[in-house]
Amino acid sequence: MVAKGFAYSVGLVYVVLGAVGFGPTGFEQWLEADTGDHLIWFQLNPTQNFLHLVLGVVLLWSATEPPARARAVVLLIGLVFGALGVAGFFLTGRPDSNVLALNLADNLLHLATGAAAIVVAARPVVASART
Repeated sequence: MVAKGFAYSVGLVYVVLGAVGFGPTGFEQWLEADTGDHLIWFQLNPTQNFLHLVLGVVLLWSATEPPARARAVVLLIGLVFGALGVAGFFLTGRPDSNVLALNLADNLLHLATGAAAIVVAARPVVASART
């Protein structure tokens, strides 16, 4: 049940972030590393907004599924966000390959989301290992 709650709440946050992000960016410069558009500290481009929407919708969908499936989706999303957070440190400052317009704030958010998702997904496994 913890995974389902996580999927619902974090999914909702990412859907809202993705939708709100289109306000500053519009629908141009999809692959630009520096559009000049920000939401608080987070650099934006439409590709990143779209991916936030997609990942948020996947999390929201998983919140309606049985607990085992929700946990698997949360784990997968956690691994994706974790990998994106790590990759972001190599992409930041490289306009030729930073097609998601990642900056330090994005990288830290992605790492935090990934770590939290992995911990939530692993929680039932850890709890059952103690018994």
